[in-house]
Amino acid sequence: MDTSQVKSLLNQHKLKATPSRLALYHYVHDFGSAVPYSNIQDEFKDLDRVTLYRTLNAMCDKGLMHRASVGDDEVHYAVCAHSCTTTEHHHDHVHFKCDDCERLYCVPTKGLSTIELDGYEVREIQIQLSGVCKGCRG
Repeated sequence: MDTSQVKSLLNQHKLKATPSRLALYHYVHDFGSAVPYSNIQDEFKDLDRVTLYRTLNAMCDKGLMHRASVGDDEVHYAVCAHSCTTTEHHHDHVHFKCDDCERLYCVPTKGLSTIELDGYEVREIQIQLSGVCKGCRG
């Protein structure tokens, strides 16, 4: 995704295309899996913690990124599909954590669109799996 596309995407989601937002979006988009927060902190050492935290939260709140986590203390971030908005995240995927390389992947699923619970309003579904990824199975 080139810079003009990311600027357009930020503008569509009512976010100003600041250099830090552009760089952060590119970094998470190009990472290849969900990015651990510690990696983001290491990559963006020039940004103070508060600015980085607010930038990530704004991008999550506006439907550009989502938080993913599988049973550990560290939050991971991944780019959302273009159908996410400020009010709803639409993710038909599971979060898969590889036991070998420890990367966290957002893996699309077939047939998982909604879960209905009598008397409850489901707003978000997160399914977390672990095992060995395709790359490690080689």
